[in-house]
Amino acid sequence: VLAEYGIAATQREALTGVWVEDRKIASIGVGVRHWITMHGFALNVCGDLSPFNHIVPCGINNVAMTSMEKETGQAFSVAVVADWLENLARNRISDLRSAPDAGPVNV
Repeated sequence: VLAEYGIAATQREALTGVWVEDRKIASIGVGVRHWITMHGFALNVCGDLSPFNHIVPCGINNVAMTSMEKETGQAFSVAVVADWLENLARNRISDLRSAPDAGPVNV
């Protein structure tokens, strides 16, 4: 999704999330509590990032958070980006269902 908007994002060794250089743009989490698994992700699309100054995002000290809006200088609609992500997820799940059992598939 980020590449579609001209944002070069990567992973950083030993750190969770998605990064644009040294700035975190997305968070990914997995957890288990009372035998129940939880998972999710958050993509910073737009809005005020100052609340991140009052927490330690994902347990990583001194991390600078960023957003699609901040990286590009463009205005983004959360609804439009959410629709794009939903379509991407549906296509990838469809690919998984129709693929022969050939091992892992990048999603």
